[in-house]
Amino acid sequence: MNPSNNSNPNNIWSKDSDVFLCDYGSILTENNCIASLEYLKELAQNESLPLIKLSLFEEKYITGKNLGLFMEQNDIFEFLDLAALTLHSPFKIGNISKALVKSKNLKEINLYGNDFVNEFASLVRIIKENKSIEILNIGSNDFYENRTTDDFKNLLPSFSESLETNKTLKTFEMISISPDGDYKDKNLIEATFNGLENNTSITKVDLSQNYFTDDDCKFIKVSSVLKKLDLSSNIITKNGVETILNKLQNRTTKLTIDLKYNEIMLADLNLENKSPFIKLLIEDNDEDDDGEITVVGTF
Repeated sequence: MNPSNNSNPNNIWSKDSDVFLCDYGSILTENNCIASLEYLKELAQNESLPLIKLSLFEEKYITGKNLGLFMEQNDIFEFLDLAALTLHSPFKIGNISKALVKSKNLKEINLYGNDFVNEFASLVRIIKENKSIEILNIGSNDFYENRTTDDFKNLLPSFSESLETNKTLKTFEMISISPDGDYKDKNLIEATFNGLENNTSITKVDLSQNYFTDDDCKFIKVSSVLKKLDLSSNIITKNGVETILNKLQNRTTKLTIDLKYNEIMLADLNLENKSPFIKLLIEDNDEDDDGEITVVGTF
């Protein structure tokens, strides 16, 4: 299979540091996708690279089926940046889910900003069955758009189980609450923390920019191995902070909670029930101060 004239594989790939990129304006089509990826493989081999870090960020015409087929036959990717691929084309995670489940070399995958409305089941399978991914970003994927369907509701326990039993993930990032913040969105957040509570590998969870409210704080349950919980850039007030501290007051392992850029004034906080093992990062919104980050608690 030869690449088309308007997408010569020799002109597609560039290298930025240690990551191969699709040149801006390049086109991967049904006809040339595999040939172009084979050429990328040759480039990496010529540089004696055993594994490839690849970014297809905003690649306008990526063909998911052919990418999945290539990945199934060539487990050579260590990092995949597949962010925002559905801005211009119907990229589906289901097309590469089989390859992701089978991969033994992939360490990090960025799926931020896609449109996986009907593909929650594929995500659950990847988290549950993959044995290599350490960093997973599924932010801003509109999973909650199917929140009124029975299929979505029935998958939530499986989602919790997949997070709980996964033993390779170290960093998990998700943006999934809609601005409306209705009940079904809260079910997904509750399911997330149900899974995180007994996970034995995840050390960092990023739920920043999630329209996370004081009421959502009641769902927080985290494992003893978690080291950082990022709740920055949400709409949490002192009431939410007090809920978090009350729920985690018996914490006996170190945990940093990032609460910067919320609606919090340090002077209003009641820190009497704060475990000495919890450190808070707070941007004090008191008009009389200079807005610097305050660290509450030291290890």
